[in-house]
Amino acid sequence: MRLGVPLSVARGARLPGSAWTRRDWALAQAVEMLDRIKCPKCRQPTWLAHDKDTRNRWKVSATRCYACDAVASKEKGFNPDNTHNIEALYFGAEYLG
Repeated sequence: MRLGVPLSVARGARLPGSAWTRRDWALAQAVEMLDRIKCPKCRQPTWLAHDKDTRNRWKVSATRCYACDAVASKEKGFNPDNTHNIEALYFGAEYLG
């Protein structure tokens, strides 16, 4: 489990660097559990997204992510035959403002 900032610190109730409270641990574990039960593709809860009774109850929309678009364009420019150790290349996007 990857831990970030405890909720009590994010809310300003405690100072950064303080020990995690029981409530912080319980909330972190709950978030981890909720993330594990999501569909890996659409990120909807599996109990809902994989239920046949919900088959016709979904509204789909398309949105272009311009950061992903820029990364995909850059990746296309690399030829695996001419690039040493292509598996070691990772692409990311940074917003320039």
